[in-house]
Amino acid sequence: MVVRRANLKDLKPILELEERYFGSPKEDFKSLIEFKTLNEECVFFVAEEKEKIIGYSRIHLFKWYNGAHIVTILIDEKYRRKGYGKMLMKEVEKYAKSKGMKILTLDTEPDNSEALIFYLKNGYKICGYKENLNGKSTVYLSKKL
Repeated sequence: MVVRRANLKDLKPILELEERYFGSPKEDFKSLIEFKTLNEECVFFVAEEKEKIIGYSRIHLFKWYNGAHIVTILIDEKYRRKGYGKMLMKEVEKYAKSKGMKILTLDTEPDNSEALIFYLKNGYKICGYKENLNGKSTVYLSKKL
């Protein structure tokens, strides 16, 4: 498996994954990918297996506090529990560290036990909870680099 920075050719497979797991992507998401693949502060990575994109991650760098936020990390269900997510996560962490980031944050829903277990196994610690206006809660996690 190969993990690399995304480019504009990766737009279609990223959008397909986004639609399959999160519902139909909004037009602004497509524009975001097109713009951000050329940007250093919001970076997309893809995980490829035999030239097929099986996952992606999006990270935002916040240089003003030497931290980064993992917005998305997703591996196609058929490829989960095979180490691909861990490899993608490690590459994202390596990139953030190379850019001088000292901490990584991410969030998920409390009932997403698969994601929570994955994050905890990869060294992330729960640092807070927040109930949103829609009545759903969010779990916040962080990891020092």
